[in-house]
Amino acid sequence: MRTKHIAMWACPRTRSSAITRAFEQIDDCMVYDEPLHHLSFVDQINYHDIIDFPSDYLSKYYNNSYSNIIEKLIGDLPEGKTFSFQNICHFICFQDLIKVGYLK
Repeated sequence: MRTKHIAMWACPRTRSSAITRAFEQIDDCMVYDEPLHHLSFVDQINYHDIIDFPSDYLSKYYNNSYSNIIEKLIGDLPEGKTFSFQNICHFICFQDLIKVGYLK
């Protein structure tokens, strides 16, 4: 089966959350809610000093490579999932999509 992905640019916070929660109710849908958001925490200088994160918060984001996350978003889905929905508030760089073979 061909992998299908739905990517939505973030609209106002309340609407994007409601739409994301609706997609979560679909059994064969894999939801990635703002999958690039944590990169702004990992890559920015002094965020660790400014924000008092719980000790395990950033460690759960083991995959902090932008390209690896893009590959996961456009790649094959887990067993039992027929499509994915991504609510994305950050720009996706077209060069990265070309690099991983999604765009030509």
